[in-house]
Amino acid sequence: MVLGGTGQGKTTFLNFLANVVEATASLNGVANCRKFNEKGIENKIKGKMSSKTSDARTYTIKIGYVTLTIIDTPGFGDTRGTQTDDANFKRIKEAVLEEGGINCICVV
Repeated sequence: MVLGGTGQGKTTFLNFLANVVEATASLNGVANCRKFNEKGIENKIKGKMSSKTSDARTYTIKIGYVTLTIIDTPGFGDTRGTQTDDANFKRIKEAVLEEGGINCICVV
């Protein structure tokens, strides 16, 4: 699970992690870059530090022989207020319960 404050780069870190193997294996750069910032679950706010991810979302990434299931989460200190933070925490909890638990937390 990737956790951190709003605008700290959680989804950007996930994009990096998903593409690092392909980027290092390709001589001509990344041919099929995967991006996990889904427009359907992002806010329409334009500011760089505005809250973007509005749901806890699970992704599967294969790196070599290892398959990782990663939960990308909304940031803490959401720019929309404490009620949204409470709702985000509930979404994160539901995603963890749906996965049956977690093995690692990466704080960005």
